[in-house]
Amino acid sequence: MIRGVWVINQGVPIVVRTYAQLERDETLIGGMLEALSSFALEVSKDEIKEVLLKNQKFAFLRKDILIVVNADVSTPFPVLLSILNKIYEIFKKEGSITAEKVDEIINSPVVKIVFLGEGGVGKTTLRLLLTGKKPPTQYLPTIGAPGIEVVDLEGMKISIWDFPGQEKYRKSWPFFLKQTDIVFFVTDSTLDNVLATLKMMEGIRDSLKDKVVFAIANKQDLPTALNPISIEEILKVKTFPSVATDPTYRPYLLKIIENATYIALGYNPKERMSIEDLYLRFTEIETKVGLLEKKVDEILKIIKNLKIVDEKILESR
Repeated sequence: MIRGVWVINQGVPIVVRTYAQLERDETLIGGMLEALSSFALEVSKDEIKEVLLKNQKFAFLRKDILIVVNADVSTPFPVLLSILNKIYEIFKKEGSITAEKVDEIINSPVVKIVFLGEGGVGKTTLRLLLTGKKPPTQYLPTIGAPGIEVVDLEGMKISIWDFPGQEKYRKSWPFFLKQTDIVFFVTDSTLDNVLATLKMMEGIRDSLKDKVVFAIANKQDLPTALNPISIEEILKVKTFPSVATDPTYRPYLLKIIENATYIALGYNPKERMSIEDLYLRFTEIETKVGLLEKKVDEILKIIKNLKIVDEKILESR
């Protein structure tokens, strides 16, 4: 949660915004004011620093101006980094910045993610799965305007869009992609669809130049599905497996979105589990859960045969 923003130009505050009440703690407020005054002199130009004061953090960016963002300790650094950079870019472009512009940055998603792919590959189902909503029971094509959801992921507000896949809507894709940070191409993992996706990617190659691009190999539960490694070799972008109708994939896919967001924001922490390690961990846990469930069933059958407990208790389980 962002608590406040200060923009200071030549020692004079030009924007002061408070989004959450400061704790009435003399030590905290005193420390904050001391930090503001000292960092105005001590923070090197172009340097971004993060300081913890009790249960809050302050992130500083000093270039032509000093920008300070106050947030809860749980707020991820990439969010603060994004806010600092966006405020500075507006100041650099316009020579000033207003409180309204700062409010707009604070209330906007840190990144925009778009799902592209042929009709029926599961783009809408993926979007609903990621936002915790129930997927449709039958295929309903996205027509006209894209579907949009905003999800709060580890303190980062992210907008997720899925575009209609029909040919007649594709001319509008370059326009919508202008303000997009991350693009996921979604396939249904069949060879025909993967090749169609490759052709689609080549058709909008220029619009992808400044984007973070990945692919999702959806419908991995179908017998005709190619594995993600084979699909990756064809598409030449990192590809992740998915079954959008299976809720157990949600934590794994959210972690992929989180990592993609870090990459888009230019943040690459040294100690971060890779996507490959994450998927291996996911499949390992999935296997262990399956084996555990099997063991539980076997034990219940043995108990039932021995008639150690009332059968009604077992049936309730």
